[in-house]
Amino acid sequence: MRHAIVVLSSLLLLAGCVSSRDSQGNAITATAAERRAAVAEAETLRRLAFTYKAQGRNGEAEQTFERALAILEKNAPRGSVTARVLTDLGHFYESEGRYGEAEALLQRALPMAEAVFGPTHRNVDTIRFLLAKVYTERGRYSEAEALYRHLLLAEEPSSRGPVSRELAHLYEVQGSYAEAERLRRRLVSDAEAKAGPRQLALELNRLAALLRKMDRPAEASQIEARAQGVFPEDEIKVLAVTPPVIRRTYETVTEFEMIATVQYALRTTDAAGLRVSVLRFLSPGCPPVPPSHGYAGPLLPLTRGEGTRVIPLKFTIRRDVLAAQGPSLGYVTVQSQLSFDTGTADHRRYRIQSFGRNADHCYALEVGASG
Repeated sequence: MRHAIVVLSSLLLLAGCVSSRDSQGNAITATAAERRAAVAEAETLRRLAFTYKAQGRNGEAEQTFERALAILEKNAPRGSVTARVLTDLGHFYESEGRYGEAEALLQRALPMAEAVFGPTHRNVDTIRFLLAKVYTERGRYSEAEALYRHLLLAEEPSSRGPVSRELAHLYEVQGSYAEAERLRRRLVSDAEAKAGPRQLALELNRLAALLRKMDRPAEASQIEARAQGVFPEDEIKVLAVTPPVIRRTYETVTEFEMIATVQYALRTTDAAGLRVSVLRFLSPGCPPVPPSHGYAGPLLPLTRGEGTRVIPLKFTIRRDVLAAQGPSLGYVTVQSQLSFDTGTADHRRYRIQSFGRNADHCYALEVGASG
């Protein structure tokens, strides 16, 4: 199998077959069976990458997705599996905060998926949903809103919750609180009618957080009390973060380190994972908008109860970027997140964001720092 893949990697797709020339100019054509074998290996790598991702082995997951994509681009560059792997890797980058890389892959995947699955297929809508999230994170709000509205029209009523939540988030980011409140209250009503206590408590807490932004604390407190009665909530809070310092410099990158102190209360499950990530902003300060770059830390195991974790956060920046941007690279802060399996068939992860704003622990990232 491995020998077949190495041979196929040097071939070109032409008129429905893969071919090149030998030293005498004779055509060499890969058989359909060889192409199917290459696609099968890529599919196996795809499943392996998901396993690595579930285990928190993100570096291995990324490399495995990329290996699968490289095989497919040389053997089935416009096939259904290629569209899926582009989507998977784009989703991976989106989850890592690497929005530029995610956008490039998802924009490649969208027309390919429309061609192989059809424009109304759920795989296509998944790409649109991910693209809308990326557009939101990159501040391209009108493009994100257009995609979300398209999805709301296309989805069945029972499937509109995730889209409505992201659209409400988009409105909040833009300061369009009235529109966000309308969607948040609809999500609460839907959860009351159809969802379990955990989902209802989540929707109530999201509505309460919005009301606090709207300077309506009395209403927010009432809703928070109701949410706590419906389902005891998990909590996570970043207590302190040390300023970034340079720990070492390699040939091509400089490594920085920060120390984060995180407090947690895990009440709804026996085990969870805690991830703390460094966010880098190129704009002044650490505004309440998505960062330009994100550096995700490892997934750390937690058990039921309350406690505090002190976590070293290492991240690297290429030296050519340092040289190009001068004495300051902007600002950094951290974000923490609890994550655990909901027990559903698709192993969906339940997440709660940390309390606090980016500006609570915002530090200038100085190239001249030392440790």
